[in-house]
Amino acid sequence: MFIEENSTPSEKLKAWYLFTDDFVAGTQHLSPLAVGIYVRLLCWNWNKKCKGIPDNAEIINRIAGTRSDIEQEICGQVINEFFVHIVDSDNIENNKWQNARQLKEWLYINNRIANARENGKKGGRPKNPDKTPLPLTPTSTNNIYKVEFENEIWGKVKLKKGSKIKAYEKWLSKKDKTTNNIIVEKYNALISKTNDAEFIPHLATWLYGERWEEDISVSKTQDDNFGIVTRDPYRNLSFWKKGRRMPQDIDSDIITKFKDNQISVQAMRDMGFSEFALK
Repeated sequence: MFIEENSTPSEKLKAWYLFTDDFVAGTQHLSPLAVGIYVRLLCWNWNKKCKGIPDNAEIINRIAGTRSDIEQEICGQVINEFFVHIVDSDNIENNKWQNARQLKEWLYINNRIANARENGKKGGRPKNPDKTPLPLTPTSTNNIYKVEFENEIWGKVKLKKGSKIKAYEKWLSKKDKTTNNIIVEKYNALISKTNDAEFIPHLATWLYGERWEEDISVSKTQDDNFGIVTRDPYRNLSFWKKGRRMPQDIDSDIITKFKDNQISVQAMRDMGFSEFALK
């Protein structure tokens, strides 16, 4: 899902083709703030020839215009739900977040432009052009899995938060790592332990982060004396131990746990920390 600088065609398209029916259906569960963040991220990616959004929390929040903790939390949820994490094993600085559907559209349109240009050099369109367009949406997966997800996961969680389609796709990619019973048990336990539903992640986001491995014996949110909800800065420690981080994570929080000997040196390197930071 990377596009190289010297790839062809490499034109910058001034117009972004938005399929409004699909967009509305896929974002109807989002708040207006989340929709705005999603649109800004898509626009930026399109203007950059769909090369992908850098895997850097500061850059992502600057693109989305998110400043407060709540805004950045929502931005992280949008990234995890609608973008795929592309890892460059040779250089972690090249890691990207890519929207698969948008990338397909960009390639399809640019290929059409390139074909039209070639046809023009040959004196016009061929007499029998291929009328079969490139499919813009992935083919449907096995219906057996869809029925399993509907009955064993979606039908049993207490709060159906987020897109069912996105949740199904994430479950399909993670189902071999755990069991349906554990997923339902842990997600429902998180729902029961969380005071404010706003802080419950979408099921797709939760599955992507493999958060069934979290210890949720302690509530993730609590109120201070002014009724303001504060969040646990170390809520993603289980991911950090594996060398993975979320876009909203703060470097100083991760370094604190590293200095407490709860995160290995290799995991810190996998998250992009320099040797200087590890001293």
